[in-house]
Amino acid sequence: MDEAAAALRRAAELGDQLVAEAIWDSGRAIWLGDDRVPIGGDWVVAHRSVDGSLYGGTAGIALFLSRLAAAGGDPAVARTARGALAHAQEWVRRTRPAGSLYSGSLGVAVATGEAARLLADDGLHRQAVEATRIAMERSPDPADLIAGRAGAVLGLLEMSRLVDLPDAAELAHRIGRTLVADAARTPGGGCSWASDLGADEPSLCGLAHGASGIALALAELGVAVGDRSMVDTACAGLDFERSWYSPEHRNWPDLRELTRDQVAGGALPAWPEYWCHGALGIGMTRLRLFDITRRPLFGAELGVGIDAALAVLTAAVAVGDEVDMSLCHGVGGAVDLLVEAGRVLHRPGLIEAARAGVLELTDGRSPAVPWGCGINGGGENPSLMVGLAGIGMMFLRLADSGVPAPCAALSGGVMADRVIVQLERPVEREQLTRRAAELRTLVPGASVVRVSPRGRVILLLETGTDLDSAITVLGGEVDVEFAEPDVIDRATSNDSTPDDSTPDDSTPDDSTPDDSTPDNSTPDRGGPDR
Repeated sequence: MDEAAAALRRAAELGDQLVAEAIWDSGRAIWLGDDRVPIGGDWVVAHRSVDGSLYGGTAGIALFLSRLAAAGGDPAVARTARGALAHAQEWVRRTRPAGSLYSGSLGVAVATGEAARLLADDGLHRQAVEATRIAMERSPDPADLIAGRAGAVLGLLEMSRLVDLPDAAELAHRIGRTLVADAARTPGGGCSWASDLGADEPSLCGLAHGASGIALALAELGVAVGDRSMVDTACAGLDFERSWYSPEHRNWPDLRELTRDQVAGGALPAWPEYWCHGALGIGMTRLRLFDITRRPLFGAELGVGIDAALAVLTAAVAVGDEVDMSLCHGVGGAVDLLVEAGRVLHRPGLIEAARAGVLELTDGRSPAVPWGCGINGGGENPSLMVGLAGIGMMFLRLADSGVPAPCAALSGGVMADRVIVQLERPVEREQLTRRAAELRTLVPGASVVRVSPRGRVILLLETGTDLDSAITVLGGEVDVEFAEPDVIDRATSNDSTPDDSTPDDSTPDDSTPDDSTPDNSTPDRGGPDR
């Protein structure tokens, strides 16, 4: 059995476990699992039923099961996905949570909308529209990705595509403008957002509650609506985050549970390598920002995240069965970054390394051994971000990297415009490099993404550039056979990309740094300075 098939088999096993452990009531499926809950001022482990959210509840479980069903899972998998969504929708009706992505009603809408598409279910489509409308009535107050406006922006953009709701995109733009307005300028020209976790906390780094999550949402919104100010504010947020980078730790700090006074007094933070806080989630943001802007600094910071992901995977293999495999806190977050970077950058070696490492880690694993979940001091949990559904999603993506990344926070579905320019005749290597650079200057702000020895040049346009005008200008050149939009949708494509869009050893060596694909850069090789 090849490695991709072995990964799919693991995903199916986890799907079967979730199907077997589902508790049914009136057509709704729920699960029990260990979780950490606040009791008497402390966080303690409790065994309880999950809620309906995307992060820790039935919406996230349904997202995995519907994707597994679309990959050829047993019909019981699709049936259980529908049951999980029925519970999530009842949870929304009963509790009326805020319209946040990971913790509220918008996550239920997103999971329902994707299941409707994957399972070709008109009833689910109608439910997704209804759930989106409900979410739009209660926009969240916090700024962050998990429970706040950044997540709402991403979720609303996704629903505007999934169920064709233009007013969802309009609301996303209005919410994005509030995030721009709330950005506080910091020394050195960056900006940050007040922590939503505590009044005395400093502004945070990271994807879940810090600058990376908000920057990711603003950059994605800027591309979607052609608003350069959104991308500029996103980049300024990452300038703030960069000021906290530590070359010693090769990471960004987790500033939660520290007050501003403690930070000013030199209190030492933690340096976790997590999706939620640390280099893995921050790497996800840098991957998307590098893809949008082609700024070499984002590529270098992405290299830091890739190095961290490889280190997490290597350490997990050494530990063995008891390692945390979850997406939010464990191996799953590292794998997600490696697979996504391999897919977006056309570097299959990263995907192969992730697949080989995880299969080595789980080879010979006994079914009697519980999966390591992200519940500190607890056992198995069924959820997407800290439990079995997320581990299953990890294996599903290792089997097929075209399966969208849950940890990319729905980014990448909207792309900056790209143009394919085909030159009329074969061109010598040196001339091809020079001609590609000349073509770039015809469209202000454009950068060269890729050059084929066959004379094909792919240009990335700056956010807000008029695509039709760029094509007219480029197509009018005397040596250009044609210029047309690049319509490859990397949000759904697999590893099999056309030869002309796949980098190889024949790509000109003297392309500018702006156009280079980042390698596994570390701070010692040009990474960010504190």
